[in-house]
Amino acid sequence: MMLPVNVNGLIAQIMLQLNQYHTTAADFEAIQMLAPAARFISVVGAGGKSHLIKWLAAVYQAQGFKVCVTTTTKTYLPEGNEFNAQICLAEPSPAQALVRQMARVNVAPGGVYFLYKQRLAMPANQPPKVQGFSVTELSQLAELGLFDVYLVEADGAKHLPLKAPAGHEPCICEQSDLLIGVTGAEAIFSPAAPQQIHRWPLFSKISGCVEGAEVDEAALSKLLVDPQGLFKNSPKQANKLWLVNKMDRCSDPLRLRLFAQQVLSQTALLNAVWLSQLDLPSPTVERYFAS
Repeated sequence: MMLPVNVNGLIAQIMLQLNQYHTTAADFEAIQMLAPAARFISVVGAGGKSHLIKWLAAVYQAQGFKVCVTTTTKTYLPEGNEFNAQICLAEPSPAQALVRQMARVNVAPGGVYFLYKQRLAMPANQPPKVQGFSVTELSQLAELGLFDVYLVEADGAKHLPLKAPAGHEPCICEQSDLLIGVTGAEAIFSPAAPQQIHRWPLFSKISGCVEGAEVDEAALSKLLVDPQGLFKNSPKQANKLWLVNKMDRCSDPLRLRLFAQQVLSQTALLNAVWLSQLDLPSPTVERYFAS
């Protein structure tokens, strides 16, 4: 699928490949159970945020929604075959720039568009990287109502499976209906290794986990419920989903399933815990909801 776009070279014509994900109506219904009116989803944490956002985009795309994928941090520019268009808004007012550009773009139902503010200078041997929007800029973009759903990566993790947020993180818009905190399953029930955990000193302080100790239920519970932990800066109205990705790398899946049910029954913080494996072509998601 290709949309004809040509806006002064700022929008690339690219083939949509999200249909490689085998999504179902049940996937959409599960998201609706969490937040029936969700139109603004922020994703934080580590261990698979990019895969999750692409999968969510595929779910909404299959239902005919117009989807905006963007970020409030720095990220690598998606490959040219992942979204219908990459839209650069390198102007003082991204919202005004978007209005002008979208007036010349056929935004079709089921279209998925990646928005970013500017391209960053990178060494020639490294993939291109882009800067996202401030919370204020992103809020202004959302107020335009040009898209049905906004999927936002709200912090970075340097491709590591665990992290704790820094003082300036995460950058979450108040419009967020659903906040998804992601964790990589390969780091759970494994010895804590600083080189595998983004912002290790903060993670250790929050979780109480020392180097070499198991990242166990106690450490995970603290990371989940601490005000400076995984769900830091969560808007009051936002529902919260803890998503553990890469379950094929989990050392003890049964133990993790039991913990998922335990944490839902013992804390009112979370609305659901999902255990997932989001690799193409057949993602799997095991879902637990708070009663």
